[in-house]
Amino acid sequence: ARDDVDVNAKDGGVRTGFHYACMLGSTEIVNLILAKDDMDVNAKEYMGGTGFHDACKGGHTEIINLLLNRDDVDLHVKDGGGRNGFHYAYTKLYNDSPRFVAEMGALICFRCNMQPLELLESASLSQDPEIIEEIQTIMSRKQQKSARK
Repeated sequence: ARDDVDVNAKDGGVRTGFHYACMLGSTEIVNLILAKDDMDVNAKEYMGGTGFHDACKGGHTEIINLLLNRDDVDLHVKDGGGRNGFHYAYTKLYNDSPRFVAEMGALICFRCNMQPLELLESASLSQDPEIIEEIQTIMSRKQQKSARK
């Protein structure tokens, strides 16, 4: 990898290469960019979205998981439309992969110290009792596992 490449450079002030890699689902490129020390994982594109938003919009679960496992990804960021990454993941993936979305929701709730209902409200989503229950169940299981350790 070249050291003279600015990984935070934007094309006409719009998007970084990281945004495009997340949008297109290019896990290998995302990993290469994330390996750069000066990489801004929360860089916003012209509409206020981040690479996390782009991965969620595209339903790229491998990249979503990669980003969820990093402490430096701001999961609260909302784009110009007032939506966070979870909103897009729920919209794109819930019908086909409800378990993935529930696991994602539980992880975000733990990391951000929030309840499932707060997560749905912060994501501008309707109060779907089914997803709230799924997230709560996953959170309870994880709490029980960590209590046993």
